[in-house]
Amino acid sequence: MVVDGTQGDEQMSFRGAKRLAESRLAISHVGESAGIPEFPRSNPPHYDIYVTMIDPKAILSGQARRGVPVWVIVTISISGACAAIFLFLAMFFGIASFFMAVILALITLVPMVIAVMALDRLEPEPVPMLVMAFLWGAGSAVLVSALVEEFGAFLIVVGTSADVEWSTVVILAPVVEEICKGAVLFGILFFRRHEINGITDGVVYASMCALGFAAVENIHYYVSSWSMFATFIGRGVLSPMVHPVATAMTGIGIALSITRRGPTKFFLPVGGLILAMVLHAIWNAGTFFGVGGSLLALLIICGVMVGIILWLRAERLATIKHIGQYMTEYLPTGLVTRADLYMLSSLKSRRAARQWARSTHGVHGFNAMRDYQQACTRLTMVHDQTAAGIIDARTFIYRQGALLVLMDVARQAFLAGRAPAPHPGFPPMVPSGPTTLAPYRMPSQSPPYRHPTAPRGPQG
Repeated sequence: MVVDGTQGDEQMSFRGAKRLAESRLAISHVGESAGIPEFPRSNPPHYDIYVTMIDPKAILSGQARRGVPVWVIVTISISGACAAIFLFLAMFFGIASFFMAVILALITLVPMVIAVMALDRLEPEPVPMLVMAFLWGAGSAVLVSALVEEFGAFLIVVGTSADVEWSTVVILAPVVEEICKGAVLFGILFFRRHEINGITDGVVYASMCALGFAAVENIHYYVSSWSMFATFIGRGVLSPMVHPVATAMTGIGIALSITRRGPTKFFLPVGGLILAMVLHAIWNAGTFFGVGGSLLALLIICGVMVGIILWLRAERLATIKHIGQYMTEYLPTGLVTRADLYMLSSLKSRRAARQWARSTHGVHGFNAMRDYQQACTRLTMVHDQTAAGIIDARTFIYRQGALLVLMDVARQAFLAGRAPAPHPGFPPMVPSGPTTLAPYRMPSQSPPYRHPTAPRGPQG
């Protein structure tokens, strides 16, 4: 459902794009066998050639030009430098201890990153954005937090009679650290809000930032502790989820705010940040009450984590349902068939389709199938964003057209073994230089085409 009267614009552009595709494209169809098209083996597709023309990564991320945005590169560079400075200082505790601490930190970090990435399988986020979030946590957030907490502890000692350790660990640290980690999430909200398509994306970005922060912080605690092994058990084995779960509250608040209007649009991110601080403080406070306090705090954190996982699962099922609903409308274009709808309906069938594409057309077929699946998912989310009023009709038309082109080229590649040559005057969807967004238009004089080796099958 579209809010604030945008339904008419969306439906008009949607039907117009379908008519364009129906009139200009003649896509060959194949039979449906176990939900995966059955095609004879042929020469490997030249999908990589078309990647240089229509850059799937840029199309999927909604960029108007190739490459990584400058602000992302700058953030990665600065954060990487901050992480290097912090780790260099940790080496003064001893080279041997430092490398042992790094190994222990990686033992925790690697499976946690794999688990977070598993949450992002349906609609993976751009790798540069994930790297930026991780390095922000590992570098900028850690270094700034350390400096502010040291200064804050000094002020507490000088200006108050409060318990310094309690005030620093339970009050100051959660507030400072969650603000520093959350800063990158607010940056994504302001500069790349279309990358956040639901709470899953908010949780993924927040968790990557938190894991970077936790990894570097763990190294510091390991090298400076009286017993590296005991500290590893407490931080790396029993409570590696604390930072990700706490910061995920900020990510969820930001994700929810994107689709809201009115005062809640502004209160949700702040509320998520405050909840992150509270969870962080609960965990830190639990350590002051012995084993019982720590177990109670851990139980609360784990309960919240289970709730988040169930929420993410429900969102994934809803997204798959939306994919089926929206992609059904594209059946007349030939860019989607009933077999494709089945293939897109679960992670298992998607994985089987990628394996089939690799076995028949090698790595190029695998890449084409992967990009096709992601284009269908992104197109569904573009519809959802338009319905929620996040993007306007003009942006919808541009992104829809670019995604349809990617779906067309990718589908021809993994089915027929060779993508069709571009129409005369076929415009690159993502030029290499600066450009302005423009709606996609099929060439007016281009005849319908299909690859001559692709066997025909039942339509639809």
